[in-house]
Amino acid sequence: MSVDRQTDLTVVAKPSIVFGGVNKNLVHASATEDFMVGKKLTDAETLKGAYAMLEAELQPDDSAFQSVQYTKQLAMGLFYKFYLSAVGRDHLTEPVRSALEPLVRPVSRGEQHFQTKESEWPLRKPVPKTSARVQASGEAMYTNDLPQTSGEVCAALVTSTVANCKVGTLDFSQAMEMPGAITCLTAKDIKGENNYNVPFLAPVTPKIEVLSSGEILHAGQPLAVVIADTQSHADAMAQAVKVTYTDLKPPILTIQDAIAAESFHYPVFELVKGDPKGALAAAPHRISGEVSCDSQHHFYMETQACRCAPLEDGMEVQSATQATDFVQNSVAQATGISAHRLYVSVKRLGGGFGGKTLGSLLPAAACAVAAQNVNRPVRLSLNLGTNMEAITKRAPYLLKYEAGFDDDGKLMAVVYNLYEDNGSSPQCAFIPILPAFTDNAYSCPNWQFTGQTCKTHTVPTTMTRAPGLSAVHFFTEHIMEHVAKTLNKDPTDVRRINMFQNGQTTLSGYTLVDCNITTLWDDLLASAQFKQRKQEIEVFNKENRWKKKGLSVVPCRYSAFPGFFRFTVFVAIYHTDGSVVITHGGVEMGQGIDTKVSQVAAATLGVPMETIHVMSTNSLTSPNSSDTGGSVTSELNCQGVLECCRRLNERMDPIRQEMGGSPKWAELINMCHRKGVDLSEKYMEHHPPKSPHPAYNSWGVTCTEVDMDVLTGEREIRRADILFDCGESVNPALDVGQVEGAFVFGLGYWLTEKCVYDKDTGRLLTNGTWEYKPPTTKDIPVDLRVTLLPDAPNPYNVIRSKAVGEPPLLMSCSALFALRQAVQSAREDSGLGDDFFRLDGPATVEVCHQRCLVDSSSFTL
Repeated sequence: MSVDRQTDLTVVAKPSIVFGGVNKNLVHASATEDFMVGKKLTDAETLKGAYAMLEAELQPDDSAFQSVQYTKQLAMGLFYKFYLSAVGRDHLTEPVRSALEPLVRPVSRGEQHFQTKESEWPLRKPVPKTSARVQASGEAMYTNDLPQTSGEVCAALVTSTVANCKVGTLDFSQAMEMPGAITCLTAKDIKGENNYNVPFLAPVTPKIEVLSSGEILHAGQPLAVVIADTQSHADAMAQAVKVTYTDLKPPILTIQDAIAAESFHYPVFELVKGDPKGALAAAPHRISGEVSCDSQHHFYMETQACRCAPLEDGMEVQSATQATDFVQNSVAQATGISAHRLYVSVKRLGGGFGGKTLGSLLPAAACAVAAQNVNRPVRLSLNLGTNMEAITKRAPYLLKYEAGFDDDGKLMAVVYNLYEDNGSSPQCAFIPILPAFTDNAYSCPNWQFTGQTCKTHTVPTTMTRAPGLSAVHFFTEHIMEHVAKTLNKDPTDVRRINMFQNGQTTLSGYTLVDCNITTLWDDLLASAQFKQRKQEIEVFNKENRWKKKGLSVVPCRYSAFPGFFRFTVFVAIYHTDGSVVITHGGVEMGQGIDTKVSQVAAATLGVPMETIHVMSTNSLTSPNSSDTGGSVTSELNCQGVLECCRRLNERMDPIRQEMGGSPKWAELINMCHRKGVDLSEKYMEHHPPKSPHPAYNSWGVTCTEVDMDVLTGEREIRRADILFDCGESVNPALDVGQVEGAFVFGLGYWLTEKCVYDKDTGRLLTNGTWEYKPPTTKDIPVDLRVTLLPDAPNPYNVIRSKAVGEPPLLMSCSALFALRQAVQSAREDSGLGDDFFRLDGPATVEVCHQRCLVDSSSFTL
């Protein structure tokens, strides 16, 4: 736009105003262009008239991914920015100038603070993962990197594109004409049971078919397996299969739909503490509302993969799994081969996050069925689209709540009605265990918790880093925000006044003995300079109309249940050179478990780390082991290794004393071997829980600051301060990485990752990176500061460490609550800030913009 800046800011020629992304064509706003010619930009009527013209010219296409309203308002907001830039800063009022300021992201920085005890090294030493170099160089071998063997072929899944119907016909004729085609398999080719599911959390293990025998419960459900000479040929074959459907019915896709249709898996679960109804009626203040959070894909870098090779007496299964025992069970079930003839192994995973526990069973069972039918080694590696449509993910949740509290904001009663969407099968219903986490760090004498598992026509849901826990934690924090808004108090003060003290009892009936949350809270508020930054943000928000800041602090109580897991560990010392080999029941998936067990072994045996090697997890040396999850796998396997090494030392001590008390390691081992000492030891680490209560709690506090562009909904996480209690860390470098990774994983869950389905067919539309957005390098905090609580040994753990893989994720919702504050300020500027508003997860760019209630009538100079 050409403007006469020498006189009166008149538009001297027809401007060029073109929008992309509004509909399938470029929108050329020619009427708006004509209107602008000769107009004075500082005249309020010019801006008003331009918007009237532009609103008529902007006609967005309907989209499942973005609302028409947001598309139009976003385009108009961008035009407003353009208009202001043409006017120039000198002719604008100070608050409006913020529209011109872009969200500039500086280079990311971070701080990591932790304590280590050099006297215990290599235990407690902050060393890199033992596999870090081969991972960085690309030499690390994952399941799909295994060299191809003679006669090996590849498989792919044929999946449904429609939910809630039945299979009509499967036409393989075109697929069999594709290059490299070998054969096609359906449910009738399964020699064992057409069921890949195994016993887990459900009270009755539901059957889930490997390949549909007729009924289709969800889009993405496997209908057939095709086999070809290469993976690309197999994928092409799968696309060429023609499928028809019958008995099509409207799919139930949301919790709201399930409630309306009374579509549930199980009866209502209920837990009551105190007298919630009486306390609620007597409370001076009462609130009620709803809040929800959506699903989330695991989005591991390595998609689901498995390789099955028939043997003369069974089958070898190399699966990208977090649970070798589950895979062994599932494959035995589907093939009819006894478990003792199945050898399952995994070296490492390219990410798991819970998605390769039950999620790995379908690919493994399908691959094994294929190998059994063709009697050749078969490899199945899912492409990203199939992986996202066919494989399980996080469950969505909805909460309907009431709460009563006093004038100070102290909770008196909470009625908590929770709904969990388990998809088409309740293979992984978390409702019964969630009361142990629901109250988070807050004491309330009266609770009523009810939980309902909803049945929808979506893929069955499963464990996803902090499954269910992250949702109930967020919901309880939402209630604290609602209480604070009702009383016009700072949410930070309301949270602090409600925090647990030792001796108080949780909702699940556990009396706290290890509570240090108020100390962590006060320490973080001081180290993060919370009061000073809060005041600065309040000033900033008053002075700026179109840029806003928010600051939020959230605590965390994570209950650890190691007693529900078991892992078998094997340690052997070779007499040849004294080198040590370990196998354990956990699976290395980036968390550094192999490094930690090596550190424990090196410290206990008194040998260098280089002496120790950790071999693949397998079903022979670590039979019947639990899945790698619950944030306790590393500590349990470390304790198992510790016990094995202790027994080996005890066995070798007499020989050591005969050799003078301190012989060289290799000489000691050689002498022990010559004297017939058993230099190997196996131990199962498992301590059955004496009660349903946690063994201990991990505590933490996080403070997050955000910037937000009111006109677009864009935001930047400026800073996050995390103080986390992980006991005495076995390896602080790895645990800091776990804290950072969990927090960022949660940022995706709360801010960017949204699942969208076709309402007519039930098919997942966000099945790739074009529409589904996990966090990347520019989504992490600009300034990320992590501190591991010093001088905090865990007395309830031999290793003295605490769970770290999942707890920090619970606190990532602090970013959403910081955005809530930014949005609240924008609503106040619009004169609409009195009411408490709902901000569900994920709080995407669109959601934040729409909650700001921006209207073009507020666009001024």
